[in-house]
Amino acid sequence: MAVIGKIRQRSGLLIGIIGVALAAFVLGDISKSTSRGPENLGEVNGEEITYKDFETQVEENIEFEKQRTGKRSLSASESFYLRERTWNNMVNQIIIDEEIEKLGIGVSTDELSELVHGNNIHPMVRQNFTDSNTGEFKREDVINFINNFDQLDPQTRLDWLQFEKSIKQSQIAQKYTNLISKGYYMPNSLVEAFVEDNSKYASVQLLAKDFSSIPDSLISYTEADLKNYYKEHKEEFKMNEENRNIEYIMFEILPSAKDRTETTAEVNDIYQDFLKEENTINFVNRMSDQRYDSTYLPESSLPVQLAEKFVRGKVGDYVEPYLDNEVYYMAKLMDKQFRPDSMHARHILISYKGSANPAATRSKEEAKQLADSLQKVLTKNPKKFEELALEFSNDPLAKQDKGEIGWFADGKMLPEFNSAVMKATVGDIFQAETMYGFHVIDTDGKKGISMKYRVAIIARAIVASEETSQDYYTQASRFATENTDYASFTAKAKELGLNKRSFPGMNRMTNFIYGVNEPREIIRWAFNEERQVGDISQIFEIDDKYVLAILTGIEPEGYRSFDFVKDLLELKVKGEKKAEYLLNQIKGLNNADAIASKWGVEAQDVEINFTTAAISSFGKEPKVVGEIFGMKDGESASYLGDRAVYYVKLKEIKSQETPNNTNIIKTQLEGNFANRVYQNAVMRALVKISDIEDNRHLFY
Repeated sequence: MAVIGKIRQRSGLLIGIIGVALAAFVLGDISKSTSRGPENLGEVNGEEITYKDFETQVEENIEFEKQRTGKRSLSASESFYLRERTWNNMVNQIIIDEEIEKLGIGVSTDELSELVHGNNIHPMVRQNFTDSNTGEFKREDVINFINNFDQLDPQTRLDWLQFEKSIKQSQIAQKYTNLISKGYYMPNSLVEAFVEDNSKYASVQLLAKDFSSIPDSLISYTEADLKNYYKEHKEEFKMNEENRNIEYIMFEILPSAKDRTETTAEVNDIYQDFLKEENTINFVNRMSDQRYDSTYLPESSLPVQLAEKFVRGKVGDYVEPYLDNEVYYMAKLMDKQFRPDSMHARHILISYKGSANPAATRSKEEAKQLADSLQKVLTKNPKKFEELALEFSNDPLAKQDKGEIGWFADGKMLPEFNSAVMKATVGDIFQAETMYGFHVIDTDGKKGISMKYRVAIIARAIVASEETSQDYYTQASRFATENTDYASFTAKAKELGLNKRSFPGMNRMTNFIYGVNEPREIIRWAFNEERQVGDISQIFEIDDKYVLAILTGIEPEGYRSFDFVKDLLELKVKGEKKAEYLLNQIKGLNNADAIASKWGVEAQDVEINFTTAAISSFGKEPKVVGEIFGMKDGESASYLGDRAVYYVKLKEIKSQETPNNTNIIKTQLEGNFANRVYQNAVMRALVKISDIEDNRHLFY
């Protein structure tokens, strides 16, 4: 049950990052379609990503994620971000495939064999075939696994082929990144210049006054000031994609007084039936908002209302309905017993035809006879366990772990297996049958034994009835019908006490609107090609809310409009005006004491490094630092920085002793470049220059 389990876990790299570089390499081969039509989800440098191809990849990744996390389903948010990751990786794959094809990079069959079981083992293989106890890599286990490949079940063979594909893709990625990182050269003259700059320090007397210390009431500005700043800094407000702005209101669907009364009466009726019901589990599954959970819980995990009754109570006791956070709960104590937190075991699996192991050929009777024989032998001589596990176990990991399962938490194994180990005495040799076949088990440890409780809980939330929900819908409909422009929309929301919220700067693939758990339907509405500013949406029913939105702005790709960035412009202009105010305060003053008195600050003696370009607690100030290193000893001046106005008197510029051997510095600088390559800088650059058409907002 374990080497292939590890491989499946490691195959998470198929949707993550292999090594430290290009995420695209690890998605596996992407189907490439040449057909054109409405299924076109996007296009990258002329190559289509069809809806079918994309959905196939997404479904595979969702299934893997559920397997990896143990979840039965993913939330809408989790699914969305998995789609985002899949899209990015598919785009990257197409882009990088073009580069790889140009360069002729590949992995030969001999090279792949060398990576899997040769003298140059790939880290992913080493990780999966290393003995967890000794830390020793088991090359013979890899070879045995491959030699017995045809005997493995189809899913295991498929997982291994995908695993090999990941290794191959990872190796190609490594070659590509190595090729780029090794192509970087740092001339000695630049190394020497870097060392010299890094050794320079300016010793200065410094006074600084932060813009934020000046109240807004002391400065003023005009609309013309804002427009001038916008004109001079227009490049700062450039967007790579269209943005849209909305404002929205929400009608929260809350239970009425009538709903509460009816739910309370219903809960009391359920409790009376609960007291008489013989099949408790079926009753819970029929009546509760949550299915029956057979887990044994320690006292610390029980709600206080249950712990108060059940810790000193007896099996069969009930807790009558109580209300907690808008949910009614009632419970019955099904069992209580001393149980360990975790157990340690090893096993030999004997599968049979018809079990969950499709490769098994023996009959169930033959499997049972073999399991009985093994149990007898091991009861007499437990030391033979590893030997017999290697020879007979059908667990694919047996050759690696020799039947060892290790410590596992109570309830985390298959129920039949867990129960058998729970009941057994440490040192016993016993059997359990699961969907995989017969297990011959030896348990040699149990930890954290304490009293635990199995409880049947019925939960019934107080929710709005259909009638109440319809009342809220009527309110929302009336609002939408009577308020068809921004002015009336805003005024009516205020009159009704509705909280009108704004959400500026949405792009097509935004997946967040405050207070709305699943906002994609609203965002798709906002980005409809026929949508115009001032349009009011249909009523969106999302979770327990009715939502109405109004489109308040469309910002096309390119430069953001003046009105769109006006709030930001005001902040910037305020900063400039405050800087002017501070400079005017010290105009004509050339004495540190006089300036300190005027500003209400104290002078500091500081040293500033040329390379780091940081000033005291104010952080990076490259323009000011550059000016300082252009001053002469004894000279003083005032400078405008990004956060403050500075008065500086230069005492001296000095240099620390530089290292004699610059080879170490050179290696570090070249290493810095290589790190940028490995941290995906190349992929980001390739994406930036690629022609990418993204139509996902039309589908999701």
